[in-house]
Amino acid sequence: MNPSDAAILLTIAAAHDNRTVGRTNAEAWAAALPDWLDLEEAKQAIHAHYGTSTDWLMPAHITAATGMDALTHAVEAYISRNAMQRTDEKAIEATKLVLK
Repeated sequence: MNPSDAAILLTIAAAHDNRTVGRTNAEAWAAALPDWLDLEEAKQAIHAHYGTSTDWLMPAHITAATGMDALTHAVEAYISRNAMQRTDEKAIEATKLVLK
C-alpha cells in the first residue's frame, strides 16, 4: 500500500478516535500494510471495527513497539538513582498496566 492510500485509511480512523494523522504515520502504515490490500475493503474493515469497538487500529509491530517503550519508561523510572517512594509506586503501577 502506498502512503497516500494509508493516509486515507488513517483519516477514516481519525474520524472515529481523534488520532493525529501525519506523513510519518502514513508512511509507517504503508510499510506495514500489504501491497495487495484493496483500499475499499480496508475502508469497510475500519468502519466495521469502529462499529463494534473503541480500540485503536495499529499495525501489530507498532503496538508492540509502543508497549515496549512504555514498559522501558516504567522500569527506567523505578531504577532511577533519583527515584523516591512515590515514583517507585507509580513505576510499579505503570508496569502492571503495561503487562495487563
